[in-house]
Amino acid sequence: MSPLTLSEKLYRPSYLSLEWALSFHGLIPEAAGTFTGVSTLKTARFQNAFGSFTYAHLKPEFFFGFKKETIPAPHWLALPEKALLDFFHLRVPRSQPLTKDLLLGGYRLQNLDILRRNRLREMMARFASPRALEGGRIVLALLKGRHD
Repeated sequence: MSPLTLSEKLYRPSYLSLEWALSFHGLIPEAAGTFTGVSTLKTARFQNAFGSFTYAHLKPEFFFGFKKETIPAPHWLALPEKALLDFFHLRVPRSQPLTKDLLLGGYRLQNLDILRRNRLREMMARFASPRALEGGRIVLALLKGRHD
């Protein structure tokens, strides 16, 4: 069994997101060594022969924006726009002001041209988290002038 398939089977419901999905989509240059996901269950961590798996808790109303992928193995994966919103909501410390420089320099966001502005806006309308909305607005400003 692939660790990608195992990631959802270990902790249900869940989908791959955060650093792992950002890396997979090419939005950050680093490879993620841990399979990072989100779940409506409590935060959890597992270590086994397939690797390290961490799951962050996400409110049920924020549990959307993912799809079933089949390549290289079946798994549930956050869409790139949702992986960013999850990241802003769960990973960027509240004490750290969100700025364009932080996103591009500190977190090294890249390849933003893969993002769909309309989809990001739709997800922001459903993701009623001030931190996610703040990060989403910065990304939209970075994408200004680009057509979907």
